Amino acid sequence: MPVMVLGGQPAIQPLEFESSIHPDLPVEVLDRSELVGRFDLSPPPVRPFFHELHLVRSGQGVHVIDFERVPLKPGRLLRIRPGQVQLWDAKCHCEAAIVFSRLANVPAIGGCPLASAYRDLDPQSFAAAEAIIGVLHLEQARFSGDEASTRVMYALFEALCGIFDRGSAQRTESLPDAYSAFREAIEKNLSVAHTVRELVGPLGYSERTVSRACQKVTGQTARDVLNTRLILEARRLRAHTDKPAAIIAAELGFSEPTNFHKFFTRHTSQRPSQFREMHRRRV
Repeated sequence: MPVMVLGGQPAIQPLEFESSIHPDLPVEVLDRSELVGRFDLSPPPVRPFFHELHLVRSGQGVHVIDFERVPLKPGRLLRIRPGQVQLWDAKCHCEAAIVFSRLANVPAIGGCPLASAYRDLDPQSFAAAEAIIGVLHLEQARFSGDEASTRVMYALFEALCGIFDRGSAQRTESLPDAYSAFREAIEKNLSVAHTVRELVGPLGYSERTVSRACQKVTGQTARDVLNTRLILEARRLRAHTDKPAAIIAAELGFSEPTNFHKFFTRHTSQRPSQFREMHRRRV
């Protein structure tokens, strides 16, 4: 099963994935009850830097992914991308198969989902997902570290991602190159570049081309896409850490704390202090 290595700030725990079955195992499956029984996954929140898929088999509960409270119910498939912040409810009464994957050839744009964090599977899709998970169990038991076995396990994980994506109006494989490049640039430069011009310059696309691509995918301008990602990170840090607003402002690349206050208030209709207080009353 995976060994989750905690480190960094005590409020948001970054998690890395290592397997106790084989050091090179690329994908691993285990039951939710086993995971909860072996690790303390109650608050504070965790931020995994690997992919997760949760296939709910029975029971009910809630799983929080970047402020979205996702009800757990049979037939629901959750997808958590690297970098997203999640809150586990270790006391909820549900069972699920959880599939972990190291970074592979599956879309992982910056921990910021392109669509909802879950899908409700029809009976045929649920049966297909269960079948794939069954094969993954067999493959991880016989895994020896060879290249072919690694490819097989990544292919099975990608098949599960395909089941998640199927039926969505927005298919990640059809994203315009300009949009994907822009989103990658945002993730790499989130704390140092806050204008579309700064981000687009090295990409070889015009601002107009990138903005058209953003409109096609999200219905937002390039500037709005950048601001949405920046405010998500600000909300994460305000909600899940005790860092002062001035420290968060510096980490996110704002030249002055007052600029951060104005930005946060404009995009959330709340001052940073109000947002933190409101969030902690709800938790």
